[in-house]
Amino acid sequence: EGQKTAWDFVQSISRPVQIIGVGITEAGFASFDTPAMKHLLQLLKILFSKKGNDDRKICIINMDNVPNNGDTIRSHLLKLAATENENLVNFIQNNIACLNTMVDRITSARPDSDGLIPCGEPLPSKALVILDPDHDLPPSFLDPAMRSMGVVVRSTREQLDADVALKLRIANGTHTAVAHPLALQKILMTDYLALPSSNKLWMESYLESLVQHQIFSAAIPLFGKEETQAAWEDWKSRLTHPHFGLSTFFITQNGAAKAGIRWGPTITELILNQKSINVAMVYAYSSLARWLVPQRQSEDNKGVFVGWLDLSSVSAEEKEKGEVVTYADGLRYNLEAGWYEFKCACQINGKPVSAWLQEVSGSQPSDYYNILRDYMVSPAGGNLQAISSKPAFETFVHAVTTLVARMVAGDALHQIMLMEEIQNRQGVYVDGFDTDCGVLVDSSK
Repeated sequence: EGQKTAWDFVQSISRPVQIIGVGITEAGFASFDTPAMKHLLQLLKILFSKKGNDDRKICIINMDNVPNNGDTIRSHLLKLAATENENLVNFIQNNIACLNTMVDRITSARPDSDGLIPCGEPLPSKALVILDPDHDLPPSFLDPAMRSMGVVVRSTREQLDADVALKLRIANGTHTAVAHPLALQKILMTDYLALPSSNKLWMESYLESLVQHQIFSAAIPLFGKEETQAAWEDWKSRLTHPHFGLSTFFITQNGAAKAGIRWGPTITELILNQKSINVAMVYAYSSLARWLVPQRQSEDNKGVFVGWLDLSSVSAEEKEKGEVVTYADGLRYNLEAGWYEFKCACQINGKPVSAWLQEVSGSQPSDYYNILRDYMVSPAGGNLQAISSKPAFETFVHAVTTLVARMVAGDALHQIMLMEEIQNRQGVYVDGFDTDCGVLVDSSK
């Protein structure tokens, strides 16, 4: 009934259709004949039957961050149309422009709105980036008013690729860098970063070091100083806004893969160009690895691991006390009992990396070396295989294993951040979080 109403509405449109906005996710792109693609083709068949459009093409704009989404939509539509008739194929080839896009959907929701109403946070400067190499979009998209609303039109694939890379490295990369340590410390929302009491440590000391001396050092030579710095300033204003709080546990999803997607390019560029990996990057990486160290596997959910929160020791008697909260995809946490659930899709020698980490939990740094090194070079993990033969990579691995072992053994993540030597730039930490990660390497390796 709902579909019929929609198709009747499309049939009733009297003016030429210029834009079709869709929200097709990875599931909708799984094959050319998914329900999402069939529904889109049905819409195009109605427009084809009307033949009421002017000479301009109809532009399909996807609102989900699937790489090369426009190219994939076009390919799937043509395959699906070929199963019906050649005229429909020709209509798509000649009258439809499937544009690649990047969207910024990182947004918080008002309490008690079931995720439907966003908070009054700053508008992203690149809320929607559209690649339009053949100038198929209506001229109104080039109006300065559209730019002020976060709509950016690019003419070359290189420009869009740069936008995507900067979002992954800066916005997504710093989000992951704070999510795991915050969640492990039982801090539920990222609006914690907006508090004056936490801004100095988390933003000015930790994240600024990560961004200025790691992400910028790798990104500016590739994407230019102006675009790179603007991306950080825009994201920082949102990250520290009191109405931008997102669930730290929600952000930790798929953490094993995010290290490679969000930090891998930065680390690779730094080491290939003989630039230092600093303590801030090691802290971020180690916090993620610490998240992946389980205490046990779930008795109820296959493929789900159970970890313990910072300064917690979960006994069989304690694991059921307190409130159990579901944070995403059936995964849960219990702050009072001190446990959380997570999944690990990265496989090493036939089983998840977390299963291997469980076997050495609480051991010496050297015992973590082979597992974490294999994880770091895995395409499904750290994705650092391009630098695996570099001495600087070995130093980085040893630094991470040293810090992970400390975290697993019980050193509080917050206390590591607050180390007097780091904050006061004393002893070997002469540059604080900017100090070369070699100072963390355990001498007994």
